Amino acid sequence: MKKLVSFPVLWLLLCLLTCGTGAFAQTPVAKNGQLQVIGLKLCNQYGNPIQLRGMSTHGIQWYGWGDCLTEASLDALAYDWGADVLRISLYVQEGGYETDPAGFTAQVNRLIEEATERGMYALVDWHQLTPGDPNYNLARAKTFFTAIANQHKNKNNIIYDVCNEPNGVTWARIKTYADQIIPVIRAIDSDAVVLVGTHAWASMGISDGRSAQDIVSNPLSFSNIMYTFHFYAKSHGTEYLNELSWAADRLPVFVTEFGSQEASGDGANDFTRTQQYIDLMRQKKISWCNWNYSDDSRSGAVWLAGTCGSGPWTTARLKPAGAWIRERMLVPADDFPGGGNQLPTVSITSPAAGATFTAPATVNITATAADTDGTISKVEFFEGANKIGEDLVTPYEFSWTGVAAGSYSLTAKATDNAGGTKTSTAVNITVTGTPGCTPVSASGDDGNVAANVLDNNLATRWSASGDGQWIQFCLGATAQNVNGVKIAFYKGNERRSIFDIQLSQDGTSWTNAATGLQSSGTSLNLETFSFTAASARYVRILGHGNTVNAWNSYTEVQVQIAPPPSCQPVTASGDDGNVPANVLDNDLNTRWSASGDGQWIQFCLGTTAVTVNNVQIAFFKGNERRSNFDIQLSQDGTSWTNAATGLQSSGTSLNLETFAITPASAKYVRILGHGNTVNAWNSYTEVEINTSSGAGFMAMAKTEDAGGEDALGLTAAPNPFSSQTNVSFTVQKAGQTRLAVFDMNGKMIAVLVNSHLTAGKHTVPFRCGEIPAGNYILKLEQQGKASSKKIQKY
Repeated sequence: MKKLVSFPVLWLLLCLLTCGTGAFAQTPVAKNGQLQVIGLKLCNQYGNPIQLRGMSTHGIQWYGWGDCLTEASLDALAYDWGADVLRISLYVQEGGYETDPAGFTAQVNRLIEEATERGMYALVDWHQLTPGDPNYNLARAKTFFTAIANQHKNKNNIIYDVCNEPNGVTWARIKTYADQIIPVIRAIDSDAVVLVGTHAWASMGISDGRSAQDIVSNPLSFSNIMYTFHFYAKSHGTEYLNELSWAADRLPVFVTEFGSQEASGDGANDFTRTQQYIDLMRQKKISWCNWNYSDDSRSGAVWLAGTCGSGPWTTARLKPAGAWIRERMLVPADDFPGGGNQLPTVSITSPAAGATFTAPATVNITATAADTDGTISKVEFFEGANKIGEDLVTPYEFSWTGVAAGSYSLTAKATDNAGGTKTSTAVNITVTGTPGCTPVSASGDDGNVAANVLDNNLATRWSASGDGQWIQFCLGATAQNVNGVKIAFYKGNERRSIFDIQLSQDGTSWTNAATGLQSSGTSLNLETFSFTAASARYVRILGHGNTVNAWNSYTEVQVQIAPPPSCQPVTASGDDGNVPANVLDNDLNTRWSASGDGQWIQFCLGTTAVTVNNVQIAFFKGNERRSNFDIQLSQDGTSWTNAATGLQSSGTSLNLETFAITPASAKYVRILGHGNTVNAWNSYTEVEINTSSGAGFMAMAKTEDAGGEDALGLTAAPNPFSSQTNVSFTVQKAGQTRLAVFDMNGKMIAVLVNSHLTAGKHTVPFRCGEIPAGNYILKLEQQGKASSKKIQKY
């Protein structure tokens, strides 16, 4: 954007007062990007229909660059008028292009650049008028559009208008021309919108007694094509208005020229009729350019005579037509879809639709997500309506383990930085039982078979009447750690069902996991029944009828598999009293320290291996000395491989520094210290390990915000405390939840919660009169999320 230092003070003040904010707002091109034609509408880069409003120049051989088109006049058009598009009118004859092809091509190039600087679309108008057959100028058009397309093919704001007002020829003749010139442009600029003038001076044939039906019956075969329509309201009444309306319901139409006057662009203004056109074009999202942006003597030229010589480009210098059309350009304001937050896109790339797994399955889910106007905050993974995990960084992935036999519908939901969400198309998969293991079977049924409880459909059911009827599930070839069953009951909002839950290793010998259970009698949705986790290969629901009759009838069943126990978050080879847990407390004033070559601190990233991308470390006295160290990875905490050796801190910073490694799978990460450039101490204040899962070690150790409450709402009050603190947190989705307390050496000293919890806020007491005073870490794990908080006992 050019500075305004060359303009009079009055214009500068006006610009600051009336359009200064516009200079910083998104321009039409920034908001809409590359245009495209979808169906009958001109659409922006997001595929949303839009309407562009702007002005046409007069013939640039008369009122071109340096005359009515200057830095100041185009600033006024873009910022004071709010124009979206500048139509650059290049006459071919009448002293135009044919007299100086190189000179006029250069002028059009300059005007395109000026429009681009101001964020306007540049509509390049091949203004052939006399003779009326566009084929007469075909060779010239090929030369001109080849030059323009080559110069601007990488811009996203170019619109080509290949013939202004064909006249005296049929639509078929115009189509012959278009079929030859459009491929010339497409070979260079493949995605730009191309406009084609229609017969009888772009009236869709009306001015010659024809109609748009000629085009509807014989349309062009190219994509991204629109047909132009021109009108002058004083001369062109209801017949033309109706034809525009009819055509716009059948063809993509762009009104590239119109005025409120007679067809000559002169005479009295008919603003009433013009408003009817304006209303129609807004209703049908037909883009338009008004004729013309000059100080020509005719009433359709917007500026008073003499303005182009020296300005000023203020409303005081406008003719009535200029003031009227400027107001229609400003009010109502542009409402481009996409001016606000654009929703992200997301799709599951793995597994493929229809994929089959064997129970107990591990299903690795991968998704891609993008946001055109921001960033992706997270991607959540769902099975049906149940959230099973999430990831915060690309590649977005989640490993769903212990999946029992059944049919599942997987989706991914992306959330962008503005809170907008989009859910992917569902991917359906099947998990089958191992040979000799039937996923679901029953003691009997009434035609509503056992398999119905695994079809993700609450409208189907298994039913059997009588005390002791059962339905059972095989979890696969190996036993699983089962801690609950979810059941949706047929007529579950009318009666309470009575049942027991039994477990077995072989499908023959059964033990009771929970007895005398009853459904709520108020719900048709899944209800959760938790019990102490136990190893089992088979799960059986033993029915005892319901409170109305002897029927046992369930619509859906899900067996809950308990997650494996967590590992110790951080340990070290030794310390000087500055313990390893200090590197996870979100406090750059605490540290782990140990002296000597080969001292180490290591981290367990969770129950399963993840891909490690880099390690971030903040160093004690990191602005005074350089620390030397290696990074090692391990799957078991025993056998280690070098991920990076001979690393050294910057020696200039107390903040986290990033050390990248070749991405590799690991469950443990170790930092192996070799002292520093001053002495043998290894001392780190904070450590973050970044993984491709986005739910790696730091997801559970670095979530506390400045307000003292993390993403799961984990808080403790009072804190510090003497003998008891109350720990509160929020369960966003009902499921297995684990809350434990660790000392600063990473040793677990108490488990406060390890069960299936309902969604909502929960508070549990931590009574700790017997433990010594000091600092401790609360660690919360729930539905694939984890977080921690430092607490202090005095």
